[in-house]
Amino acid sequence: MQYTSYINTSCNDIRAWSFAMVKSLVMSNSWPCVLYITNPLSVPLSVLPGVGQDFKWPLSQIREIHLRRYNLRRSALEIFLIDQTNYFLNFKKEVRNKVYSRMLLLRSLSLYGTRSPQELLKASGLTQKWVNREMTNFDYLIQLNTIAGRTYNDLSQYPVFPWILSDYTSEELDLTDPGVFRDLSKPVAVLNERNAKAVREKYESFEDPTGTIDRFHYGTHYSNAAGVMHYLIRVEPFTSLHIALQSGRFDCADRQFHSIPALWQTLTDNPNDVKELIPEFFYFPEFLENQNAFDLGRLQISKERVNDVILPKWAKSPEDFIYKHRKALESEYVSAHLQDWIDLIFGYNSEAQRPWRPSMSSTTAPTKVRTLTLNPRLPLIQ
Repeated sequence: MQYTSYINTSCNDIRAWSFAMVKSLVMSNSWPCVLYITNPLSVPLSVLPGVGQDFKWPLSQIREIHLRRYNLRRSALEIFLIDQTNYFLNFKKEVRNKVYSRMLLLRSLSLYGTRSPQELLKASGLTQKWVNREMTNFDYLIQLNTIAGRTYNDLSQYPVFPWILSDYTSEELDLTDPGVFRDLSKPVAVLNERNAKAVREKYESFEDPTGTIDRFHYGTHYSNAAGVMHYLIRVEPFTSLHIALQSGRFDCADRQFHSIPALWQTLTDNPNDVKELIPEFFYFPEFLENQNAFDLGRLQISKERVNDVILPKWAKSPEDFIYKHRKALESEYVSAHLQDWIDLIFGYNSEAQRPWRPSMSSTTAPTKVRTLTLNPRLPLIQ
């Protein structure tokens, strides 16, 4: 059977290509003006895909190179090409640093690893462009994710986007009504006062007998690999990754992503779940359909078979959902409040003294890109 796979235009593979050692990184006579990385390993590609391959790019095709983390180690590079593809290469840490040092000799490359995310964002001028409405909310969030070190090539550092709506039950979606939007200044788990009170009480009562764990409001993270697979379970290669995570089978149907209204209700009822969204909710309708006809099981109570994702009543199809959801992201309300969520995830409110503090034992370490609060976008001139 031919399965439908998800191929994102900004990445070649969701795996990090692993390099144990690098033999050469040169501008040679054989390949003038070429970045050439070769790895002399004799491991069969069928065993470890990517290991043992050589990589070669004309320097004219390379747009940017960023230092990256992989498994919380500062051991990777991400190379962006002008054709919108990119490669995420993981090395041993000392090898990565040697490779990057050699790259510094190639003056024509745009190397961003020596700058902090704050410096990169300031130098880019992106914030002022966004404030002046020279770029969309979607494009600005994508750029922030990239500067913060998030990438489609690593599920544990996947791009994160906000829940922006709170109305998933009405027949029509009125984007002129502020009541249909989520409060972007708070994590989703504390949007109702009952949950906020429970989280505060948990924080105040927590005490680690060993004294090694600081107090925290919630012990999960707004983005992690399991959450990405949860959302993208219907498209490969995420289906296979989900099955591997669940020891060779699909997870219980009741725990799968089967309904957007039900998921939102669960998030707002559960003070321990702070999952945000992924970019696909704003441009990729296919992930909402079970085009591969996977047997995802039946819900325990209703015995309903899990198939396509159940949409809000105001969405007539997956394409209609994406259209209206993207329109909501670019709405005046979100434009006026998006800086609150950015500060919560990427900015000054992502520091330890923020109002809602996560456990830092999370396997996903957030990267801060701002130290000061953002100004809102300029109002739209009619």
